Amino acid sequence: MQWIDQNVKTDISKVGYYVKLKLHKLCRKICSKMSLGISFLFLFFFFFFFFALHYLVCKYLD
Repeated sequence: MQWIDQNVKTDISKVGYYVKLKLHKLCRKICSKMSLGISFLFLFFFFFFFFALHYLVCKYLD
């Protein structure tokens, strides 16, 4: 009985390890895509802010 319990435990730990590995890979994939998206958003906001500032400065200088 002890031997069967030990086998079940090792099988469960193997499955847990496999699931953890898959989740980790998925997380890394999602995080890399998210960081890419965040950098694009940051660039977009930076350009938007720059053009808005440029527009306001030009408007007040004219």
